[in-house]
Amino acid sequence: MNIVVISPTPPYNSGLSYYTLYLYSNFSKHHIIKIITNRDSNIHGYNNIFILKTFIPGLLAPWSCLRKISSLSIDILHINVEYAFLGSWLNFILLPLFITIAKILSRAKIVITLHGVPNFWSLYHYLEWMTKFPTFISFLLSFTYSIFSYISISLSCILSNAIVVHTDLMKQALTLFISKRILYKIHVIEHGSYKPTSSMEKAISDKNTITILIFGYQRPSKGLKTLLKAVEEIGLQIDGLRLMIVGKKIHRFFEKNTVILPSTHVKIEIIDKFLEEEMLDNIISKSDIIVLPYEDMFYEVSGVLYRVALFG
Repeated sequence: MNIVVISPTPPYNSGLSYYTLYLYSNFSKHHIIKIITNRDSNIHGYNNIFILKTFIPGLLAPWSCLRKISSLSIDILHINVEYAFLGSWLNFILLPLFITIAKILSRAKIVITLHGVPNFWSLYHYLEWMTKFPTFISFLLSFTYSIFSYISISLSCILSNAIVVHTDLMKQALTLFISKRILYKIHVIEHGSYKPTSSMEKAISDKNTITILIFGYQRPSKGLKTLLKAVEEIGLQIDGLRLMIVGKKIHRFFEKNTVILPSTHVKIEIIDKFLEEEMLDNIISKSDIIVLPYEDMFYEVSGVLYRVALFG
């Protein structure tokens, strides 16, 4: 079976890029899998998996993907969709148009994995964090975008053969605005946990230090600023506290959000880059506490949680 996948891959700034990589590495070798992905992708094909470096994330990315689709033999087209689909929130709104053209070009069955379900309040708070718009403007933009996103998802469900979400809560959120006649298309398939590259047993850490780890892609609603304030207070009462912040563009996040680091009684270590799997596994296994201080209200799952689940 020829399966063609549309998804970003590392170093694209999204947890989805890693999800796709792990997902298809576990598929049967009897399938031919071709991943249409970003041009700067640093992954390579192997065995039955072929990497087609096609698009530059942004408004033109869908059209680059469609040109590639027109040249391929496809049985199943799997489209991974997040809020900024292929690098733009506008692409998310235009998803039904993309699916329609893709169906005409490929004559394939369309499967969509919806990695997040937008809702008004999450969008409203996101705009408040990311912009300096007055409250009324943020409210109006969030309301308008919510309406268009609900229409986009509803039409996408109608046009697709199947929709995959990761939790029952996400499915429940979809049932609030899509037709009951197409609920049979929605399937809940859990995110899946990553198998550590090293031993499952916890590595020996420094007994004189308590290491708190937060890692992954940072946005204001993931609670890093709140965590830093909490660490500052805890550090006044506990000696040997160490906070590790691992991810991409962490310093840029600090600059954009005027983050104040705790004072000298807390040791802060920032690793502002992508890490190889074994190196990240080593950091996870040596950490005493892993924190996910999320503050947003998006209907989605945390890739970080599934990344650390099998460490015990």
